[in-house]
Amino acid sequence: CSNMSDSFNLVVTALNNPAITSLTNLATVYPNPASPILLVKFREVPNTTLEIRLIASDGRSIQVVKTKEKLTTIPINNLPSGYHRDMQLTKEILFPALDELQACISMMKLMINAMQVKADILQDEKYKYLFSVEKVNELVNQGIPFRDAYTQVGNLIDQGKFEFDTSKALHHTHEGSIGNLCNDEIRIAMERVNNKFN
Repeated sequence: CSNMSDSFNLVVTALNNPAITSLTNLATVYPNPASPILLVKFREVPNTTLEIRLIASDGRSIQVVKTKEKLTTIPINNLPSGYHRDMQLTKEILFPALDELQACISMMKLMINAMQVKADILQDEKYKYLFSVEKVNELVNQGIPFRDAYTQVGNLIDQGKFEFDTSKALHHTHEGSIGNLCNDEIRIAMERVNNKFN
């Protein structure tokens, strides 16, 4: 209708006290928390009818008030009982999860700061089987079919005779593998993510 104003959003949360719109300080909403009434005070007397709509956190419109007054009183003691507990079950799961996540991040920070590189750890006897694939690849590069090379290495492991010279430098071309760790690329990617939080 011709005597209604254009729509605009006035978002009020429990973090604002009092809540003021960004539209040239158009209105002030108070008190916060409000009970049993909510007051909406406009900076100037509206020259058209304004519609004030209270919306629950799930998007439901729970009350609509039309006014042309500079100060409007909205009774809220007639709202459905318990509407303010929207998402309450979700909060019971979400907030403890955030606390646990923060604790995990703190532990991770402590662990990373205390990490030390143990040189030559792969010289330990128990790690020699990590290089079984390297041995297979070595035999294949000598012209032995993969199936035969795989069988040979498997038999050596079964017989307890598998050996591999771990002192040999290994250089692979696959990104992230020995000889091509791509540490610089990883560092750049991590800094790019970190910068988004600044």
